[in-house]
Amino acid sequence: MAKGIGTTKSVGSSSAGAQRTLGGNAVNQSINRAIELLRVSNSNYSNPENVSVMKTPKGNWALYYDGKSVVTVTKDQLNESQLKASGKLLRSIPDVFQSKEYAFNYANKAVKPLRVMEVGGKYWVVTPADASRLEKGGYKYSKK
Repeated sequence: MAKGIGTTKSVGSSSAGAQRTLGGNAVNQSINRAIELLRVSNSNYSNPENVSVMKTPKGNWALYYDGKSVVTVTKDQLNESQLKASGKLLRSIPDVFQSKEYAFNYANKAVKPLRVMEVGGKYWVVTPADASRLEKGGYKYSKK
């Protein structure tokens, strides 16, 4: 999988800009918290559909928006069990495409098996394991 592009910033404990919540049930609480943390970097980050989270080697959380690395937060900022239940906790960085055709071309030319998922009006090319996680979170496999 390709590495995410973007600036990585570190955010410690909560700041004044990250106090607003988006609502939702308990499973989405961590995703809403991730959106709050992303908004510290850029107020345009608002769509939960475009958020993915990965655990760093040190146990912190790397937050991605549209497949681009945005911010790394400390491990106490997000709840791992809620992230797993939401289907947003991935093991690899998704490759994000606007076009379904480009996504399938990329996936079909890869050496390792990849899957195309529809996420927030875009097409994420992910590993089969991450596709399964996204499916459990309510996202659908894209069909050619």
